[in-house]
Amino acid sequence: MRAPSSDDLAELYRAWPTERLVRSAFVDAEQYSQQGVELMIAELDARGVTREERETIAAGSVDQERQEERRLTGVGGFLLLFLVILPVNVLVTIAAGLGGLLDADTALAWGFALCQLGLACYGCVVFTLLVRLRPQAPAHARAWLGAAVLVPVGSAAARWLTTGVAPTPSMPALGAALWYAYFLWSRRVVATYRPPGTSAGHEESRRAHAGD
Repeated sequence: MRAPSSDDLAELYRAWPTERLVRSAFVDAEQYSQQGVELMIAELDARGVTREERETIAAGSVDQERQEERRLTGVGGFLLLFLVILPVNVLVTIAAGLGGLLDADTALAWGFALCQLGLACYGCVVFTLLVRLRPQAPAHARAWLGAAVLVPVGSAAARWLTTGVAPTPSMPALGAALWYAYFLWSRRVVATYRPPGTSAGHEESRRAHAGD
């Protein structure tokens, strides 16, 4: 895919509202090329937007961004729901792992039972990181959720190969996949676990360029 030309960018920026141009050129300028910023400023000049108007719009954009960040920051909403569900899930997983050890009749069954117990231990780690608001917590939560999908699916597949019993759809695996998407895209998660020194504008712009 070829890089957009200056004419392409100029045409794109002409379609942007003035508020977006000001924010992109003066608040989130580090997320754009020097050529892009210059074209944005040229478009603002063509619209007759004065320096005072640009400063007012930029300041209002920053204030609005900070208000939105304060509203979203903290354990609440679906994040709070996840923190309530997680300990219950850990206990269920421990019970399933112990039951699997007692009923295991093959090395493979033992292996998956031990994986479940390991998954439960990792869930405790994830819960601690989330409660303590550590920046790395969402990444660990996604890793745990990914494992929560793979372990039951792998166990069901192994049972099918060894016994011929067809696996049934796993609702917990489906739920884990949905929670994975939440931790990947949630604005509350981004605001609550943002690393110190990282601005909201930087993170939102990064996510937007990544295809959010």
